[in-house]
Amino acid sequence: MIRKARFPADQRSVLHARRLVSDAVVDVPDHVSEALALITSELATNAVRHGPSGFEIRIEQRSDCIHIEVEDDGGGAPIVRAPGLSETSGRGLQIVSSGRRVGGDPAGRLRGQDRVGQGHPAGRR
Repeated sequence: MIRKARFPADQRSVLHARRLVSDAVVDVPDHVSEALALITSELATNAVRHGPSGFEIRIEQRSDCIHIEVEDDGGGAPIVRAPGLSETSGRGLQIVSSGRRVGGDPAGRLRGQDRVGQGHPAGRR
């Protein structure tokens, strides 16, 4: 089943998007749920910063993966930054695009992909 919602470009929307994902994704270990909440927070925060009229989030839980997509109408392409240790932002897309494993699941890969004008989908496989 696919769940989706539209949120305004407001910092409070990040929390609401995170709750939507937590409610939509069922029967997964806590560490997976926590990783998905973090990914959602990062993507939603980027959308609030760069999408002037809000964003849409879509969540689909399949038997082999969980797909989360956040789409905003901001111009330009997302840029993965390499912030210094003292910088307080700029790590979100690194987290999403890192390809690191989620928790202890050896088959559980976290993937991210940027598509200009088409959101930033991330999924767990």
